[in-house]
Amino acid sequence: MNKTVVLGMGNRLMGDDGIGNYVVEELQRQNAFPGLRMAAGETDPDYCMDELRDACRIILIDAANTGAEPCSVTAIPLGDVLRELPLSFSSHHLDLLQYLRQYHREEGILIAIEACSVEWRFGLSPEMKKRFPDIVAEVTLHLKNWLNLEVSL
Repeated sequence: MNKTVVLGMGNRLMGDDGIGNYVVEELQRQNAFPGLRMAAGETDPDYCMDELRDACRIILIDAANTGAEPCSVTAIPLGDVLRELPLSFSSHHLDLLQYLRQYHREEGILIAIEACSVEWRFGLSPEMKKRFPDIVAEVTLHLKNWLNLEVSL
């Protein structure tokens, strides 16, 4: 268990909710981080957990709805995100973050991209499409900063 995995998240059928998948696929297309494991996890927690099984550090890229400026990008320590989750006692509602909390997988970050529009629509909103190159560049900077920090520890 000595690797970092970058996982895009979200539902492409809900507009900007799918942004994490699009960003990961663009980073793969650009070959921005050769040797770094990247996958589009979509909304399937079982697939995601399988991808993360051997990871010692996890980077999730996902849409957010926090009231921040649309298309803004924020990196949040994964442990902070997991500590803020409400408890859930139903196995039918376990999502990826609840799985991560259950198995104490807190080493990593969540790169949150503020959604412009989450509604029934395949693909990104016009504003998100327009800002997509800037979003990818900002995510790239967060990844480089975190990976450099990881190496210096």
